[in-house]
Amino acid sequence: DAVKRAIAGLHDVSELAYTTAEHHPYWGIVYHAGEISRITLEKWNDELNNDELGEIEWRVEEIKGTLERLKHRHVE
Repeated sequence: DAVKRAIAGLHDVSELAYTTAEHHPYWGIVYHAGEISRITLEKWNDELNNDELGEIEWRVEEIKGTLERLKHRHVE
């Protein structure tokens, strides 16, 4: 089904993030967005529990941190 295909596609996204590691400035965005998507898709037909919601919230903060670092790079 579509959800399973989407999860499989996210494995490719994760591979990209793992192979570039922190050498690419957008790594954190790709990695954390992919993990948020994976968590969400795995619970697509269920409910997210508090631990999962907390992890998503933490990853959103990580993305925000990456965006702030990128903004400061362009200001300097």
